[in-house]
Amino acid sequence: MPNTGLPHVIVCEEAHNIAPARFEGQETIVEKMLREMRKFGESIWLMDQRPLAVSRDILGLCATIICLRLQYASDVGKVADTMHLNQEQALKLQELKQGEAVALLPRMSTAIPSTAILS
Repeated sequence: MPNTGLPHVIVCEEAHNIAPARFEGQETIVEKMLREMRKFGESIWLMDQRPLAVSRDILGLCATIICLRLQYASDVGKVADTMHLNQEQALKLQELKQGEAVALLPRMSTAIPSTAILS
């Protein structure tokens, strides 16, 4: 039975500890959780400062992706690929200022800057 009340949220900081990149291509319990728990009103938030260390399969299961400034080109490449960013958009991930972000929301074909969300 679907949850009709407030959704329950599991917040996981340092997501690479439960969904490391070394398991890409192998279904993990976290992937099963992400696939199955949505239908019960469960929300799982995964956060990490180094997206390169997180499984690409897990990133691909995320409905909403919010990206703050990234420092390393390897992280930029992985997030840009996941968010379907072109090269120009990807380079901007390293130039974001404090409080700025790029978001990819469900049913959107392209990511949008936070200024577009807030205005």
